[in-house]
This record gives sequence, structure tokens and C-alpha cells, in this order.
Amino acid sequence: MKFKDFVGNDKVMSEIKSLMQQNRFPHSIIIEGEDGVGKTTLAMLIAKWAVCSSENDDKPCEVCNNCYKAENNIHPDIITITKPKDKALIPVDMIRVIRSDAYVLPNDAEKKVYIIDDSDKMDAYSQNTILKILEEPPKTAMFIMTCVSAYSMLETVRSRSSIFSLLPVDENTAVDFLSEHCPSYSRDNIISAVKSTNGNIGKSILALDDSYFSNVNETAEMIALAIGDIYEFSLLASLYTLVSDKNFAYDVMKALIKIIRDSIVFSDKIKSLSMSSKSVEYLAGRLSKRKLLKLIEVLYNSQKALDSNINLNLFVTWLCIKIRESLQ
Repeated sequence: MKFKDFVGNDKVMSEIKSLMQQNRFPHSIIIEGEDGVGKTTLAMLIAKWAVCSSENDDKPCEVCNNCYKAENNIHPDIITITKPKDKALIPVDMIRVIRSDAYVLPNDAEKKVYIIDDSDKMDAYSQNTILKILEEPPKTAMFIMTCVSAYSMLETVRSRSSIFSLLPVDENTAVDFLSEHCPSYSRDNIISAVKSTNGNIGKSILALDDSYFSNVNETAEMIALAIGDIYEFSLLASLYTLVSDKNFAYDVMKALIKIIRDSIVFSDKIKSLSMSSKSVEYLAGRLSKRKLLKLIEVLYNSQKALDSNINLNLFVTWLCIKIRESLQ
């Protein structure tokens, strides 16, 4: 089994390849992990393996007609479902179409593969709709669901699926991979991008391509400075920059945790490790170590809240209250 353009997560890949070699690959899997770790990439590679028409074990062969179509995203038996941009959730009608279509024989390959990206964007009703086919799936269908956390899915759906958890790769591996695949960027820029994303290759590419993480760090610093402000309005106003994008809000929380951690270090007269030295020194001078530690706990809980698909407007209000409570 070969999977080009996928690095890291060796234990997970070893398990996946073993199941393929033993012809025991499950009919339904959930691939979980933070955005940018390669969930969709892995899903597409598994789909290519499933439709590959080679009779050898070394799949996907990359030369058969099915592999060609899969590589160019034109294979009729690989069906990808994504949340429409104008919807908050994946409509149940899209799931009903999958349920009906799965019983129709494949067009070119031996299997149809249904990839549901961001499957945690299905509400309970939609998940129960897909559950009906997971309980008695046709032999010619495979289902791959991707999400940040499998625990955002119903327990009944999880119990009928194998779960594979992806993590960011180590920084050296990420740097080597990006140096090979993004030759137009200097190695120094790549190293900086990888460090800012803790080895998350997808987010590293995003950091190289635009000012996304500059915006993340600037927003985190703005919120950090507002935390020390005596006026609650300043904090609420800064937090409302998070309401448009859950992934952006999650990354800002990660950056903010780094700032708070460095504020604790700075308060011990040790040089700050954060690039946001202004906010670090500001918080270290205004808040005690006890309050800073309470803030970190609040921010970790905020990440859990985002994982649970909380409404972002409610999230901002809740977070403002919790931050204020931690400072009392």
C-alpha cells in the first residue's frame, strides 16, 4: 500500500495499511483531528485505494483509469459531501441522497466511496439518517467522515465506525515536506510558518500563502490587552472579532494561551518566549500568577466549547463572562 504526499502519523498509517492488506478495511470510518492535519487528504487517498482497479497489492497503483479519475477529482464513484457556504449545517436532504444512492451499484469501480467532510456539521437528525445505512450497509459502499473530534458525533455513529486520530507532525518532518512541495518559499520562511502552527502542515501552507496567522496573532494580542482593561466593553468588543469563523476563533485561543503562559514566565523575571512581548509584559504587570493560571483554564475550556459547535455569538458572551470571573 502506498500513499504519496502524506507524511507523519506513522502508527495510524500502519494500522490503515494493515487493514487494507488483510482485506478487513471497515465500511465506515471517522478521521478526526484539528483543521490542517490532513484529514481530507487521507480520506481522498483511501478513496483512491478503494476504487483502484489494479490486481496487485500495491494500491493505489496511480496508473489505472480509476486512479487517474480519482487523482483529478472526476471519479463518479467518489462522492464528497461538504457543508454549503450559506448553511450553518449539512442539510439532511444531502444525507438522504447518500442513503438512497448507496444502494445503486457503482459506475466504474467495485465500490462507491462517500466522503462527508466536517461531519460534525450534521445535526442529530442528519446523523440518525446516515446511521440507518451504517447499520446495514451495502457491500459496495464505503463511508469516510472527517471532523475535529469524533465525540461531536452521536455515540451510535461512533460505535459503527472505526476512528483514526491524526496529529500534527514533528516540526522537522513538516519543514522537510514543505521544502520539497513549496520550493518557492525560503527555508527560513517555512521554518517560521511551521513553528507558528506547531507542525500543522495545512495551516503552515496557509501561513505561507497569506497573512492569516499574522491576523491570528494580532487578534490574540488585542484580546490580551483588553483583558487587562478595566472596562468590560473593551474585552467584549475585541472578542466579537471571533464571531465570523470558528476555526479562526480556535487558532486565536491557542495563540492567547501562549501569551498567558509567557506572562507567567515573564512574571518570574525570565525572558518572555512569546513574540507578543507587549501584551506579555502588560499582563504580567497587571495580573497575579493565580489569575493567569485561571485564565489558561478558561481558555482551554473555550477550545472545548468550540469543539462542541457552540454558537459563536453565545461563545463570545460566555467567554467574556468567564474571563471576567477568573479575574475576580
